[in-house]
Amino acid sequence: MCRSVDTAAREDAPLMEAHDVWELRWIAEQLPRLDAARWPASSVDPERRVVYEHDVYMLTRSEEINLKVRHRENSLKLKTLQERTGDGFERWRTEFDASLPAGPERLRDVLDLIGMAGSPQRLGAAMRAGELVEILQAGSDPSPLVVVHKARHLLRIGTCAVDEVRFRTRGDRYRSLGVESGSLDDLRSLVHELRPLGSPLNYAQFLAVRR
Repeated sequence: MCRSVDTAAREDAPLMEAHDVWELRWIAEQLPRLDAARWPASSVDPERRVVYEHDVYMLTRSEEINLKVRHRENSLKLKTLQERTGDGFERWRTEFDASLPAGPERLRDVLDLIGMAGSPQRLGAAMRAGELVEILQAGSDPSPLVVVHKARHLLRIGTCAVDEVRFRTRGDRYRSLGVESGSLDDLRSLVHELRPLGSPLNYAQFLAVRR
């Protein structure tokens, strides 16, 4: 699924299709706060939104899959890692972000991904995120399910989206900083302006090691 390639030497990295996005994320117990004042005012979206989310991640056998139930959007979302550059930038593709009920065929694929037994018909008919999660949690092994509560501060800088997050899971609290863009060049330029934050880590990797 993921192709490890070195695109750092490319001078003109192309814009990806609308459903593909380049991302880089850091996760730790403490991270420095982003200082938007460091960028020209003309490049910063004046609206800095705060979004509260309740997601339930469904861990699979691969860290190249990001699968979750989204309570706020009442949807089921699947992203897959398509490419990782030599300097750590990742290209993720949204395969679907389906409003509930998501249907038995889609839930049959989900059960296969997370290695759980269950009724695709019953899961596929669930109208609300809470109902879908309750059915999954009643299964024989609910360990692939990880509840994450997030407070996200969203900011746009030029073509890049910046996502500052405070989140808690399994009783512990963490911070995350994510940046994304359809343009790899623009994303590299933004990350160059940030002080070193350590090694990147996406949500699938972070949650898998704490499973």
